[in-house]
Amino acid sequence: MSPFPEEPLNLSTSDGFGYFPGEIKQSLNNGRYTIIRKLGWGPRSSTWLVRDSTEKKPSHDSAVQIFTAAKSREADKRLLPVLQSAALDRWVDFPTLVDSFWEASVHGEHLCIVIAAYGLPFGDLLVEATNRGRAGLPVGVVKYVAWQVLEVLVERLHHKKGLS
Repeated sequence: MSPFPEEPLNLSTSDGFGYFPGEIKQSLNNGRYTIIRKLGWGPRSSTWLVRDSTEKKPSHDSAVQIFTAAKSREADKRLLPVLQSAALDRWVDFPTLVDSFWEASVHGEHLCIVIAAYGLPFGDLLVEATNRGRAGLPVGVVKYVAWQVLEVLVERLHHKKGLS
């Protein structure tokens, strides 16, 4: 039994959703990417591990965040410019934007953001900890994740204010 329910694929864009109904071995972006497995999903998107057919080293996979049809335009206006700016600034330890494109489904158009895959999704770490009988993650893991997020935010705020 899966520890997490799957996203509600039956909810439409008019319901505020419209998830992309991805499948293993499905091609995206005119065949450039192939879905390997699902990494997870949230209220506005699902995330998939993909293989890039243009990569010389096929072991270096990427993650594609595919927004719901209802939230794709918002993510295109708000999130994508931040990731593009971060890619230009060459932030350290920040998800590297590899590509972005639009993909159609029965629900409409979906914004797809491709980033380098860094390891296990955070949710998988929680499941693994629970499976090993732990109540949560080790304090060191939580501190490291929080530090990474805060470091990027501080750097970006200093950059915006012209302090760096």
